[in-house]
Amino acid sequence: MTYQPGCTPVQVGCCYEMQCHGTGTGTGTFTQMPVAVDECTANGQTYQIGQQWYMTNQAGYMLICTCEGNGQGHYSCSASNNPANERCVYEGQTYTVGQTWQIQYQGYTLTCTCVGEGTGRVTCA
Repeated sequence: MTYQPGCTPVQVGCCYEMQCHGTGTGTGTFTQMPVAVDECTANGQTYQIGQQWYMTNQAGYMLICTCEGNGQGHYSCSASNNPANERCVYEGQTYTVGQTWQIQYQGYTLTCTCVGEGTGRVTCA
C-alpha cells in the first residue's frame, strides 16, 4: 500500500480508501482510489492471507475458512469433515473436541465440553 503525505487509509466496507487532508485554494479535483486489502475480517477477528480458522454456519455446522484476500478481504469456507480437525466456538473462543472450560452462569460455575458431532456442539453442566 502506498501512502501519500497527508493521506491515511480509511476502511469503507470491504476495502480501504485513501483519505487526504491538506491546504490549498479549493479549486482542484481529488479522486479516492480503493486500496487493496491483504487481510480478511470475520466475526470481529482479522486474519492474514493463508491463515485458517473455524466458524459455524447458520445451520450450526462447523466450517473451516481460509483467508484469500484477493485485494478485497475475501475468504472462503467449506465443511470441516475431518473429526480430528473439528472445533467448537463458544463466545468467540475456539476449543478442540474433548476440551473443557468453566463459565459463570447465573451465579453458578458450569463446566463446558466441546462435543463436536459435526456441528461444533458444546454442552455445559
